[in-house]
Amino acid sequence: MGDRSAGVLWRAGHLAGEYTVLPDGCMDIIWTGERLLIAGPDTGPYVGSSPNTWSPIGFRFRPGAGPSVIGHAAYALTDARIPAADLWPSYRVDQWTEQLCGGDDPAAALAMLCTETAYRPPPVAAAATMLGDGGSVADTADRLGITTRTLHRLSLQHFGYGPKTLARILRMKRAVALLPRADPTTVSHAVGYADYAHMFRDLTELTGRSPVTFTADQASAQ
Repeated sequence: MGDRSAGVLWRAGHLAGEYTVLPDGCMDIIWTGERLLIAGPDTGPYVGSSPNTWSPIGFRFRPGAGPSVIGHAAYALTDARIPAADLWPSYRVDQWTEQLCGGDDPAAALAMLCTETAYRPPPVAAAATMLGDGGSVADTADRLGITTRTLHRLSLQHFGYGPKTLARILRMKRAVALLPRADPTTVSHAVGYADYAHMFRDLTELTGRSPVTFTADQASAQ
């Protein structure tokens, strides 16, 4: 098997009907059971709809890892769900489809196809960790030994958007993870927002939901 550090395999957890995917700086290759789809990095909530018969599996690449396998710069696929047949030569689509249809475990086949080449993260992939930990764009560029302009160019290529947008999305993810367990105002300061109002604006734009709805999710699950 290949190097799974490039990402993680997932199976659809939603029921038939409407579902929402929040932005996370990642790219996916999805197998619907009939065709391959490429999901680019999102800048806002993606709302989709699944029929009863749709139970996809996917491989979610870690931020910065997708373009090397998908073969296209991330910025070209931002906010898109595109059939692989529109991006790849027919022989590659046929090869992947044959392996996914030809065995008893398409999930294992998809993971193998996505990781059959050892993953060597591009140096800029480290920016996701630095920005995700709350580092500034200037400090991140300095630690990588590049200019902020170069960081912006590389971020577009590997993440799909500039470092400021990536930092916003990663901060939102930290907030969403903490909100079910802590007071919203406390969370806003813990993850680096100026105040609760700042977090409210960011989450509403990036997720389509207010912070208190994430707290309500936990309450309804208890």
